[in-house]
Amino acid sequence: MDLGTGNDEQAIRDATEALAREPNFVEALLFRGRAYFEEQKYDLAIQDFGRMIAINPAIGQAYYYRGWAEAGKAQYDLALADLDQTIKLLPSWGRAYNERGWINSAAQRYERAILDLTEAIRLEPDLAEAFGNRGIAYRAIGDYDKAAADFDRALALRPSYLGVWNGRGLLFSMRGDEERALADFSQAIELRPNDVNAYQYRAWIEFKLGRLEPAAADFATVLRLTPRNATGFYGRSLVKMAKGDKSGAESDLAAARQLLPDIEQQVATWRQKWGF
Repeated sequence: MDLGTGNDEQAIRDATEALAREPNFVEALLFRGRAYFEEQKYDLAIQDFGRMIAINPAIGQAYYYRGWAEAGKAQYDLALADLDQTIKLLPSWGRAYNERGWINSAAQRYERAILDLTEAIRLEPDLAEAFGNRGIAYRAIGDYDKAAADFDRALALRPSYLGVWNGRGLLFSMRGDEERALADFSQAIELRPNDVNAYQYRAWIEFKLGRLEPAAADFATVLRLTPRNATGFYGRSLVKMAKGDKSGAESDLAAARQLLPDIEQQVATWRQKWGF
């Protein structure tokens, strides 16, 4: 069964065939549930992991992956309960603490997240995800020096860690270090040329610095990759207005408002948060 390699549909078909022959085949439920998760079919994933638990309540990974899927639906209390059960069954598994820390961070429970992620690092000192996630939590509470140290460590462990290049770029932007932020977003784009977030972050910093042509190019890429991106239209409208293209700016602003009526307010909040 192929999983996480672009062959998730095949994994689902293979697992479904296996389960037709053997309904209590927990490995097939695990593979199919994870494939559903990769395709963001969270309800189906939750069903498969729930079946695993019904078959054998002592399978710690079943609670772990069901917590993943519940977090994908922003059902953080359910997800945390499942991660609590995972840790009860597998108390030395660092990844379980990492996942619970990530969920606590997503639920804006940053102090709890830092405790979990520190325990994950104690158990698995080379777990790049734990450093990256703890960096996000430190950044959220304004402890920028610790956030930077964690992001640096995560990238030392895994130089291809796309999320940390973006995460550290945002940290640099918040600290007013635009050039280093641009460098990190550019590295993220080099790693994944279709990463919309990196193009968008880079475009806003370029606009802030008055570099209108690069900003225009990046906003154009955002809209090519995601044609209904309200923030992309709004950002491009500001660039066009700054370049004297009033009619073009008004057209893009109208498109942005049609997609998201309160776009100006949302972008103002977002720019203030990230230093754009």
